[in-house]
Amino acid sequence: MSRDEAARMQHLQDGVENLVEKIERQFIRPERIKTFECCIDCCKDDSLRQIELQNCLTSCTDGMQRIEEVVNQELAELQNRLQRCANQCQDQAKLQVPPDGNLSADRKAALQGDLQSCVNRCVDQQLKSLPQVEKRIQYGIRRVSG
Repeated sequence: MSRDEAARMQHLQDGVENLVEKIERQFIRPERIKTFECCIDCCKDDSLRQIELQNCLTSCTDGMQRIEEVVNQELAELQNRLQRCANQCQDQAKLQVPPDGNLSADRKAALQGDLQSCVNRCVDQQLKSLPQVEKRIQYGIRRVSG
């Protein structure tokens, strides 16, 4: 991987990390506070029997679990889109190789360059999609948070 390619991948990784950090601060931390406060209230209620306490605690954590599922699903879809695109690039490159596999050094280098350019476009596409991914996560969180 060249320096440019590594920088491109790092830029995408940084973008995803920044997105996750923003979602964490805006949605997840406040929900965690609500979850912990709810759990504390359950534990303070001396009238609850053990099974009732467990049900109370489970009820408190449901919202947080739903939010985490939304975030994880959207991030997994982002990763899947990148992987599908990269696989398509590899498939295109394989179709350019003759059946006997004989390639000149120049042709091999050209195909490798084409493959890397294609993968770079995939990374760039996913980087450009981050604002939409953020909107989808926010929408999903609002939907599951009621």
